[in-house]
Amino acid sequence: MATRRPRAQETMLGMLSAYWTSQMIFVVAQLGVADVLAKGPLTAEAIAKRVGAHAPYLRRVLRALASQGIFAEGAGGRFRLTPLAQTLRTGRPGSLRDFTRMILDDYNVQAWGALAHSVTSGETAF
Repeated sequence: MATRRPRAQETMLGMLSAYWTSQMIFVVAQLGVADVLAKGPLTAEAIAKRVGAHAPYLRRVLRALASQGIFAEGAGGRFRLTPLAQTLRTGRPGSLRDFTRMILDDYNVQAWGALAHSVTSGETAF
């Protein structure tokens, strides 16, 4: 019989791995995947050709994001937009694509990565 993790541990594990999800969201935002899927469901291979990506790795990212409700995977391995993915489309009211690209760009990630230095030294990381 498997032991169940305590709720606090599950919550903390989710918080610790949230970085992985944000990085995957950044990648699909950079590539414009939501814009490609705006016309209808496509396979990872078809999306990869349109955005200049490696299909097997893109498929892994899309499946991981689908497990979080950001995309949906249907019959024949075709991915489609969900309401969450709609927020990554270009030029739409409420779009977060540009914000995603800015907030998760290297300069911002590196600054947050230096938070421990800021807290211990009093110097700004930004």
